[in-house]
Amino acid sequence: MRTERVWGRSDLIRRANDALAQGNNVIVAGAVGVGTTRFLSAVEESLPGPPMELVCRSGSSAVCRLEGAPDEVVTDAAGVDAVIARAADEGIVVVVDDLDAFDAPLVEGVVDAVLRRGARLIATIRTCPVSSTADERFSALQALSADRRSVNITLGPLNLGDTARMADSLRARHYGREPADGAWHFALHRLTGGNPALIEQVVAFAFASERMDALMPLDPRFDPLPGRIIDITQTMLAPLTESQLCVLAVLRQLAPIPLSHLRATVTAQTLAVLRDRGVLTAATDRSEVIIGEMAARVAEDRLNAELLGAARERIAAGLVRLAATGTPLRPRADAFCARYAPEPEDDYARVALRRLRRSAVLAVARSSRPAEAIPIADAVLTDPEHSESPVRPLLAQALAYDALGRKDAVTRVLSELPAPADRKDAELIVLTGAHLLVSLDEGGAPLRDCLGAAADWFPGDTSWLTILGSGQAIFRAMTDPSVDLSTLRVPLALPGADEDAVAYRDATAAVLTALQGRGADAVALLEQRRRSVGLDAEPNLEIYLRHVFASIALGHDLPAVRASVRERLLTARWDDRQDLVTSFAVLAAALDAFERTPDGIFANISYLGATPSVNTRVWVDLLRVVGYAMSGDVVAANGALVRLGRVPDSWAGGSFGPVRALARSMTEVAAGAPEAALRRVLRELPAAERSTPLLLPLFLELALAAGMRPTDVLARVSGYAQRFDLPRMGVLLERVHGQLGSFSPRSLEVLTAREREIVLLAISGESNSEIASRLHLSIRTVESHLHHARTRLGMGRSERFDVLLTVGASGAAASGRA
Repeated sequence: MRTERVWGRSDLIRRANDALAQGNNVIVAGAVGVGTTRFLSAVEESLPGPPMELVCRSGSSAVCRLEGAPDEVVTDAAGVDAVIARAADEGIVVVVDDLDAFDAPLVEGVVDAVLRRGARLIATIRTCPVSSTADERFSALQALSADRRSVNITLGPLNLGDTARMADSLRARHYGREPADGAWHFALHRLTGGNPALIEQVVAFAFASERMDALMPLDPRFDPLPGRIIDITQTMLAPLTESQLCVLAVLRQLAPIPLSHLRATVTAQTLAVLRDRGVLTAATDRSEVIIGEMAARVAEDRLNAELLGAARERIAAGLVRLAATGTPLRPRADAFCARYAPEPEDDYARVALRRLRRSAVLAVARSSRPAEAIPIADAVLTDPEHSESPVRPLLAQALAYDALGRKDAVTRVLSELPAPADRKDAELIVLTGAHLLVSLDEGGAPLRDCLGAAADWFPGDTSWLTILGSGQAIFRAMTDPSVDLSTLRVPLALPGADEDAVAYRDATAAVLTALQGRGADAVALLEQRRRSVGLDAEPNLEIYLRHVFASIALGHDLPAVRASVRERLLTARWDDRQDLVTSFAVLAAALDAFERTPDGIFANISYLGATPSVNTRVWVDLLRVVGYAMSGDVVAANGALVRLGRVPDSWAGGSFGPVRALARSMTEVAAGAPEAALRRVLRELPAAERSTPLLLPLFLELALAAGMRPTDVLARVSGYAQRFDLPRMGVLLERVHGQLGSFSPRSLEVLTAREREIVLLAISGESNSEIASRLHLSIRTVESHLHHARTRLGMGRSERFDVLLTVGASGAAASGRA
């Protein structure tokens, strides 16, 4: 039996075989595409002898096939009775695929003959016709299913684990690709709803469109659905009424949704039909269901806006009634109700809707449709019974206006912002304020005044003061070019601060420490929280973002970081959290830039659906330049550089100048102008040392590509290594060692760090006075170091250090000949 054809159904296959062996019938029900035919074939392969097959030729006739005998056409109940009688006499199993596809007389004839003559039958049927009492075949099929000798097996969609196993098998067997990661499998499961036929088609689409490693194998919001997918899906949905299609399309906005919530908002008959059609399947949590994304999209395409609007209002009203009973809803449901629920007549429901609006207003402002948050916030703020703090609806309006480019409205709203009533609102003001201040420029005076009093909000709360002090330090580093980055420190956590405040402080300190080029210290600050909570399970978003930024900057634990960011980015896309999509997409693109994968850069920044903020646009343009330069598209890179040229060097705390210079140098190398790139690198290295030591390995890698002598690169790496602890510097050192040969670098290991630095500068051609000037040493000290180096290396007083390169090259050549 080829079990790879029937993922997750091995136990059911054994159950069917056992039933047939005991003389029972097996009725296999399943919707289009769930694999009933493959299941039937797998059972056939396990039978001890050849079966008798009844194959539908048209609704009113069938072909009887038995190994060793000519095909026989049957057109009525008498013909069916004769062939089944022969099968019963000879102990042969009768196999019928899609029994309900026959006309009613043949279905009735098969059922009557099997039950009356005691023949063994295994048949597949589609679930929807069976559940329809209007179908003439219903009574016969119901009698067959209810018979004491019948074993009923229902095939539903695959669960997430089986979807992943099937997809990986297809990737390996048909396309020669490695297994996908969890994010890819999760996306595939959500797209297909676990339908095996759709899984096959989406995997094939992903291969053909070179998306086997993309975040989503197919994006139904942007990619046109292939014809075969539409055909399968339309066949699945064919029996559904307009009302049922509306429910399916609307549930797409709520999934994953708890089954208990679904039962409270959708009629039992509609729910049964949707499950019969295989468009609902279990989510990661078995108490929740997801909606096949492609099925929901095809359903929505068949409906008009008026029908969909009425269905949204109806389901939103049901969810509000559920919330009025005290049942907590999910954040997606909160936002759905805030958007679409009509004003209830019932007092309890009105109170519930007000609560849902307050809960959801920020989420709507952070979605891909932020303008919808403005009327929701107005409703909250003008509610005469609203007695809670107005901080959340005001910040939601500010974010929405900022996304719409209405800076004057942002300033007006922020001028109404009161002091927070609790820590939760205080943290929200600070975090949202830091985002808005970057884009407001001169219009942010009210917000600056508000934040200036933040330390007075909760003066006795050590956790709050710890978070505030940490955030202010990193904000200064990223916005104030007059700050000396090398001396800036994040204040220690105050005694009595809670665990999350300490972790926030450590994560912030890790970012600053990484920017200063102190890699080991930064990693140590990350590890305690990683060990106690873990990166994937980190519940505090701000801590998570800092951990990821520091890890990417240092090149620390990148496989785990990449997998985690991909999964969170995908979840943010499903949840329509555009603010999180922006953060995770930029981080993922930055990781691709460090790993030199331009396709990944462009794929990740393509997820920024809404217009990003000014701050984000600058970094996205920078990432585009890097991607274009890596791809050799100089024209496009120069176009983005023109936009970046309008950004002052002092932006981002003075770090932007070196970052932009690095991108320009990459473009010059790609354009075939390495001399210009090398001059720019040498000119910018001192500024990078001061403001962004993290970039030094990248500058030196570029210098090596632009033609700088490996010995000169090695000298600079050795010098920087004494002051900065950067893992990428070690990678570059290994690369330069490989170019110089294996003997010379090893011979220098006997020297001290300072001696090695001076020797390498001498090898690069610099005089003693030039070395002394570069390193701020006296000439006598340089001469002393060179004397001691010759002694350690066993060299004569007049022997030049260039001999080390000669020995290294000849040794490498000899090693190659050997």
